[in-house]
Amino acid sequence: MAVSWERHFRLALQDKLPMKIPERNPGRSLPVLCLLQKRQELVDVDRGLRAQREAFQNRMAVLMQRREQLEQKKQELKGSFFRFDKFLQDAEARRSRGMRRPSHLNGDGRGVLQESKWVQIQNTAAEKTLLLGRVRMAALNLFQLVCQHQRQPPALDLEDTEGQLEQVKLFLLDLSAVLASLPQSEPETAAP
Repeated sequence: MAVSWERHFRLALQDKLPMKIPERNPGRSLPVLCLLQKRQELVDVDRGLRAQREAFQNRMAVLMQRREQLEQKKQELKGSFFRFDKFLQDAEARRSRGMRRPSHLNGDGRGVLQESKWVQIQNTAAEKTLLLGRVRMAALNLFQLVCQHQRQPPALDLEDTEGQLEQVKLFLLDLSAVLASLPQSEPETAAP
C-alpha cells in the first residue's frame, strides 16, 4: 500500500506540475526591468536637479553679495558727490561774501588793494578746487573703467585718487606691453 500511495501522489503531482521548467518569458519580465530603469533615471534626474539647484543658489548668493557691494559703493559715491558739492557751495559762498564786502579804506589806501587781493585769492582757490574736483572725478572714472575691463570690483577707496591713478598706469603699461609683443604688420602698398 505504501507503493500505491506514493505512485498516486506522483501521478497527481505530475498532472499539476509540469516536468519542464518554464522558459522565462521576456515579455513578462520587461515591465519590471523598465520600472527599475525608469526609477534609476528618476534618481539620476533628481540628482542632476539638486546639483543645478545648488549651483543656482550659489550663483544667487554671489549675485546678492555683489549687489550689496555695488549698493555700498553707490552710497559711498553719492556721499563723495554730496561732500564735493557741499565743498563747492561753501567755496562759492566764501567767494561771494568776499566780493560783497564793503571796502574799508584806511588813510594810506592799502585797504582796496588788500580786499581785492583777498577776493582774487578766494576766486583762484575756488577755481583750483573745482579743477581738482574734476581731475579726481576723471581719475575715479578711469579707475572704474579699468576695473570693469578686468572684471574685478574696485578695491580702492573712492578718495584714494593716487592709488586709482597708479592702477590706471599699471593697466596702461600692461596693455602697452601686450601691444608691443604683437607682430607688426607692414602697410599694404598699392600695386603700380
